[in-house]
This record gives sequence, structure tokens and C-alpha cells, in this order.
Amino acid sequence: MLLGLRGHWLPGSGDSILEAMAPPTFFPRDQVRVVSLEVEDREIDSSVDPPQHPRVGELAVIVDEVGEGIYLVERCTDDGRVLWVAEFLGSELERAE
Repeated sequence: MLLGLRGHWLPGSGDSILEAMAPPTFFPRDQVRVVSLEVEDREIDSSVDPPQHPRVGELAVIVDEVGEGIYLVERCTDDGRVLWVAEFLGSELERAE
């Protein structure tokens, strides 16, 4: 933001650029969409056989933040079976609306 006349902040004068550069922040129970798979050898846990791996476009839920910009994410069936649980970089996810 820029400081305008009389000391008032001018909206839209740079906030969007800074927000676009900031890493995404997610919270437990946020619904997210997988937008990319940047980690090749991702470890997963699954309760189905054979284990299912995450795919771009899938919806899942944030379980927890496990490190700086790294999130534990879970995808379940409608009846509660865990299809996969895996760690994702924040840049691999987007908030699902």
C-alpha cells in the first residue's frame, strides 16, 4: 500500500503483488485441491489395497502443518476410508471453494 494524502493508505497499491508472492497458508480442516505434484518420491499411507496415490485435481483436507510450508493432507471416501495421507508443499495446493 502507498501512503496517500492526509496519511491514509491507498488500497490496491501493491497488496496484491505481495500477497501473490507470499506462500499459501492453510489450517487444519481446510479443503484443498492438489494443483501440482512437485515431489517425485512422495511417501503415502493408505487404507485401500492397492494403495492410491495423489493426483492433480483431487480434493483433500489439511490435517496439520508439519513444518514450514509443509502440510499433512488426507483424502477419504464418502464413507470415511482413507485413500491416502501424504505431505505436500503449500505450493502444490490451493484452497478449494
